[in-house]
Amino acid sequence: MGIAGISRAWGRLKKAIKVVYQGTVVVSGVAFFLIIAVVFVKVSFFQDDDSTRRVSNSPTPAPPETPVTWTFQGTSCADGWSSQSIGRQGACSSHGGVASSWVAEGGTTVICRNRPPRTQEQINRQVEAFGHIVC
Repeated sequence: MGIAGISRAWGRLKKAIKVVYQGTVVVSGVAFFLIIAVVFVKVSFFQDDDSTRRVSNSPTPAPPETPVTWTFQGTSCADGWSSQSIGRQGACSSHGGVASSWVAEGGTTVICRNRPPRTQEQINRQVEAFGHIVC
């Protein structure tokens, strides 16, 4: 078989592939519309009255938390010791480090190395677990 024969065979093969491909696309398109029609018929005509009620799988939202407003009162040592050297290196090193004093709206005072709890629910959990506010 020469180059001319290979070229003719290649041309016939391309033509056959094109016909098969076009036929597949047409069949696929018809099949697609038939599937859509069957699904529509099933959904439209075979629905019972209970199918309109939906059950939500999402969890119920958490109740809103009660924010607590704290007022900064100043700094002291973590054990409550008052030091004039706060702001210098080594201040309160023998007293647990430098901490801040905070007062809540209700008059609760805490000394914290970090920020105090932001919500009343956090305070309640800490008091229940530890017996005092942890911050």
